[in-house]
Amino acid sequence: MRELTVGQLYLSGRTTWPERTEYLYTDNGHELRLFLADPSPEEVAAVKVGKFSFALFQRGPAIWFLFRVGPFTWSDNPFAWHLVPAERRHVPVEPQELERAAIAVILVDAGNGIVRAIRGLSFSPHFTRELHRAIREQAAAPWVNSEFDRTLSATSAALTSEEMARQALATCKGGA
Repeated sequence: MRELTVGQLYLSGRTTWPERTEYLYTDNGHELRLFLADPSPEEVAAVKVGKFSFALFQRGPAIWFLFRVGPFTWSDNPFAWHLVPAERRHVPVEPQELERAAIAVILVDAGNGIVRAIRGLSFSPHFTRELHRAIREQAAAPWVNSEFDRTLSATSAALTSEEMARQALATCKGGA
Protein backbone atom coordinates (compact mmCIF):
# COMPACT_ATOMS: atom_id res chain seq x y z
CA MET A 1 0.00 0.00 0.00
CA ARG A 2 1.42 3.35 -0.98
CA GLU A 3 1.52 6.12 1.56
CA LEU A 4 -0.54 9.23 0.85
CA THR A 5 0.34 12.64 2.23
CA VAL A 6 -1.76 15.79 2.33
CA GLY A 7 -0.13 18.39 0.10
CA GLN A 8 1.44 15.80 -2.21
CA LEU A 9 0.26 14.28 -5.50
CA TYR A 10 -2.31 11.51 -5.17
CA LEU A 11 -0.49 9.56 -7.87
CA SER A 12 3.09 10.42 -8.78
CA GLY A 13 3.26 12.10 -12.19
CA ARG A 14 -0.49 12.62 -12.55
CA THR A 15 -1.75 16.18 -12.13
CA THR A 16 -5.35 16.10 -13.38
CA TRP A 17 -8.34 13.87 -12.71
CA PRO A 18 -11.94 13.88 -13.88
CA GLU A 19 -14.29 15.33 -11.28
CA ARG A 20 -16.08 12.42 -9.62
CA THR A 21 -16.48 10.42 -6.46
CA GLU A 22 -15.53 6.78 -6.37
CA TYR A 23 -15.98 3.96 -3.87
CA LEU A 24 -13.52 1.07 -4.05
CA TYR A 25 -13.12 -2.19 -2.19
CA THR A 26 -9.77 -3.83 -2.90
CA ASP A 27 -7.06 -5.80 -1.15
CA ASN A 28 -6.36 -2.53 0.74
CA GLY A 29 -9.92 -2.35 2.10
CA HIS A 30 -12.61 0.29 1.66
CA GLU A 31 -11.74 3.63 0.08
CA LEU A 32 -13.82 6.65 -0.88
CA ARG A 33 -12.04 8.95 -3.31
CA LEU A 34 -13.38 12.45 -3.89
CA PHE A 35 -11.94 14.25 -6.92
CA LEU A 36 -13.14 17.88 -6.84
CA ALA A 37 -11.76 20.75 -8.90
CA ASP A 38 -10.45 23.48 -6.59
CA PRO A 39 -12.32 22.27 -3.49
CA SER A 40 -13.58 25.11 -1.31
CA PRO A 41 -12.40 25.55 2.29
CA GLU A 42 -15.86 24.33 3.36
CA GLU A 43 -15.51 21.13 1.30
CA VAL A 44 -12.03 20.46 2.69
CA ALA A 45 -13.24 21.08 6.26
CA ALA A 46 -16.27 18.83 5.70
CA VAL A 47 -14.01 15.94 4.72
CA LYS A 48 -11.56 16.61 7.55
CA VAL A 49 -14.06 16.98 10.41
CA GLY A 50 -17.63 16.80 9.05
CA LYS A 51 -20.21 14.16 9.87
CA PHE A 52 -20.39 11.36 7.32
CA SER A 53 -23.44 9.22 6.63
CA PHE A 54 -23.24 6.05 4.58
CA ALA A 55 -25.94 3.97 2.87
CA LEU A 56 -25.99 0.71 0.92
CA PHE A 57 -28.40 0.18 -1.97
CA GLN A 58 -28.54 -2.97 -4.06
CA ARG A 59 -30.52 -3.82 -7.17
CA GLY A 60 -29.85 -6.82 -9.39
CA PRO A 61 -26.12 -7.28 -9.95
CA ALA A 62 -25.29 -3.72 -8.83
CA ILE A 63 -24.26 -2.31 -5.48
CA TRP A 64 -24.40 1.42 -4.76
CA PHE A 65 -22.29 2.89 -1.99
CA LEU A 66 -23.87 6.20 -0.98
CA PHE A 67 -22.43 8.88 1.24
CA ARG A 68 -23.27 12.31 2.53
CA VAL A 69 -20.92 14.63 4.37
CA GLY A 70 -22.04 17.57 6.46
CA PRO A 71 -24.74 19.67 4.82
CA PHE A 72 -24.12 18.31 1.32
CA THR A 73 -26.54 16.06 -0.55
CA TRP A 74 -26.22 12.30 -0.99
CA SER A 75 -23.82 11.01 -3.65
CA ASP A 76 -24.13 7.53 -5.13
CA ASN A 77 -21.26 5.41 -6.32
CA PRO A 78 -21.94 2.14 -8.13
CA PHE A 79 -19.57 -0.69 -7.33
CA ALA A 80 -18.76 -3.90 -9.19
CA TRP A 81 -16.27 -6.33 -7.67
CA HIS A 82 -15.69 -7.81 -11.13
CA LEU A 83 -14.47 -4.45 -12.48
CA VAL A 84 -11.71 -4.17 -9.87
CA PRO A 85 -8.40 -5.25 -11.45
CA ALA A 86 -7.96 -8.99 -10.77
CA GLU A 87 -4.74 -8.51 -8.82
CA ARG A 88 -6.53 -6.05 -6.46
CA ARG A 89 -9.75 -8.02 -5.90
CA HIS A 90 -10.48 -9.24 -2.42
CA VAL A 91 -13.56 -11.03 -1.15
CA PRO A 92 -14.40 -9.87 2.38
CA VAL A 93 -14.82 -12.52 5.04
CA GLU A 94 -17.86 -12.69 7.30
CA PRO A 95 -17.10 -10.10 10.01
CA GLN A 96 -17.25 -10.83 13.72
CA GLU A 97 -20.45 -9.73 15.46
CA LEU A 98 -19.24 -6.30 16.58
CA GLU A 99 -16.58 -5.76 13.92
CA ARG A 100 -16.42 -2.36 12.27
CA ALA A 101 -14.77 -2.10 8.86
CA ALA A 102 -12.60 0.95 8.26
CA ILE A 103 -12.81 3.27 5.26
CA ALA A 104 -10.23 5.78 4.06
CA VAL A 105 -11.71 9.00 2.68
CA ILE A 106 -9.38 10.90 0.37
CA LEU A 107 -10.07 14.34 -1.11
CA VAL A 108 -8.00 15.18 -4.20
CA ASP A 109 -7.98 18.47 -6.08
CA ALA A 110 -8.92 17.23 -9.57
CA GLY A 111 -7.29 20.28 -11.15
CA ASN A 112 -3.78 19.61 -9.86
CA GLY A 113 -3.79 16.09 -8.38
CA ILE A 114 -2.85 17.27 -4.87
CA VAL A 115 -4.30 15.44 -1.85
CA ARG A 116 -6.21 18.01 0.21
CA ALA A 117 -7.55 15.81 3.02
CA ILE A 118 -7.33 12.22 4.30
CA ARG A 119 -9.60 10.79 6.93
CA GLY A 120 -10.14 7.38 8.44
CA LEU A 121 -13.66 6.40 9.50
CA SER A 122 -15.46 3.20 10.38
CA PHE A 123 -18.84 1.67 9.58
CA SER A 124 -21.27 0.33 12.15
CA PRO A 125 -21.17 -3.46 12.72
CA HIS A 126 -24.54 -3.86 10.94
CA PHE A 127 -23.42 -1.80 7.94
CA THR A 128 -20.14 -3.75 7.80
CA ARG A 129 -22.03 -7.08 7.75
CA GLU A 130 -24.46 -5.95 5.03
CA LEU A 131 -21.82 -4.35 2.80
CA HIS A 132 -19.51 -7.35 3.06
CA ARG A 133 -22.43 -9.72 2.38
CA ALA A 134 -23.39 -7.74 -0.74
CA ILE A 135 -19.79 -7.78 -2.02
CA ARG A 136 -19.44 -11.53 -1.36
CA GLU A 137 -22.71 -12.22 -3.22
CA GLN A 138 -21.65 -10.04 -6.14
CA ALA A 139 -18.24 -11.74 -6.34
CA ALA A 140 -19.82 -15.22 -6.33
CA ALA A 141 -22.38 -14.42 -9.05
CA PRO A 142 -21.67 -14.88 -12.75
CA TRP A 143 -20.63 -11.58 -14.32
CA VAL A 144 -22.59 -10.15 -17.24
CA ASN A 145 -21.32 -6.64 -17.94
CA SER A 146 -24.32 -5.72 -20.12
CA GLU A 147 -26.74 -6.67 -17.33
CA PHE A 148 -24.79 -4.53 -14.87
CA ASP A 149 -24.83 -1.59 -17.30
CA ARG A 150 -28.59 -1.94 -17.92
CA THR A 151 -29.24 -2.05 -14.18
CA LEU A 152 -27.15 1.09 -13.63
CA SER A 153 -28.92 2.98 -16.41
CA ALA A 154 -32.43 1.96 -15.38
CA THR A 155 -31.86 2.63 -11.69
CA SER A 156 -30.16 5.98 -12.26
CA ALA A 157 -33.06 7.04 -14.50
CA ALA A 158 -35.64 5.96 -11.92
CA LEU A 159 -34.08 6.98 -8.59
CA THR A 160 -32.12 9.91 -7.25
CA SER A 161 -29.33 9.45 -4.74
CA GLU A 162 -31.71 10.68 -2.02
CA GLU A 163 -34.29 8.04 -2.99
CA MET A 164 -31.66 5.29 -2.99
CA ALA A 165 -30.54 6.37 0.48
CA ARG A 166 -34.15 6.24 1.73
CA GLN A 167 -34.52 2.71 0.33
CA ALA A 168 -31.11 1.53 1.59
CA LEU A 169 -30.51 -1.96 2.95
CA ALA A 170 -28.32 -0.43 5.64
CA THR A 171 -27.25 3.01 6.79
CA CYS A 172 -24.83 4.32 9.38
CA LYS A 173 -22.91 7.35 10.56
CA GLY A 174 -19.17 7.30 10.04
CA GLY A 175 -17.26 6.67 13.25
CA ALA A 176 -13.77 7.86 14.06
